[in-house]
Amino acid sequence: MRASGHSKWQPSEVAAHRIHVREQLASPADRLSVVSALEVASRTLPQDALVAVDAGFGKPITSYLWRPGGPGAYFASHGLSTMGYAILAANALKLAHPERTVVGLLGDGSLLMRATEIRSAVELGIAPIYMVWMDGSLTQIEMKQRLAGLRTVGAAISAPACADLARALGSRGADVSTLEALRAALEEAQNNSLPTLIGAHIDTSRHAAWYSLIRG
Repeated sequence: MRASGHSKWQPSEVAAHRIHVREQLASPADRLSVVSALEVASRTLPQDALVAVDAGFGKPITSYLWRPGGPGAYFASHGLSTMGYAILAANALKLAHPERTVVGLLGDGSLLMRATEIRSAVELGIAPIYMVWMDGSLTQIEMKQRLAGLRTVGAAISAPACADLARALGSRGADVSTLEALRAALEEAQNNSLPTLIGAHIDTSRHAAWYSLIRG
């Protein structure tokens, strides 16, 4: 990898910074969190997998920790950070690259905004993987309210079970709460001819610390 543009960062410096950030994003090794789930996904999915990352709490963490397999393998909801991007982007990527594994990473709030597009994938005969951070909250909004000393209003959400939602849309789904269950679900999803919706029910005990670290 070569430095591009006018960046003064060298590849070795980027690698060292990633290690430093990962150390700061520590969480119990046996708990399913955004951080540990990303590590499981990076080990389980093919190196050339295409990833689409939604807006929300998981996006900055993913940008630090995910290592794309090459140029044009990582897509994110930048600009206005539109929620619901990842499902649509994953569908488009799978249409453009049917031979490659495609995964969309998103929160449960984004899922509720665009869940019906999973049915579009079914009708198109494509099989992306959608991995959802299930924490029952619009986490970034909740964190901002708390840091401002406000009571949390309008941030709690109640998302459906992903297995049930997927079944209703004609796709496959799973709800997982352990790292091993997530690994198994990702392995199975790669062999499915239908899109797979995986609800990762994550530990949230480190969210406030991570938000302060990444967002300031």
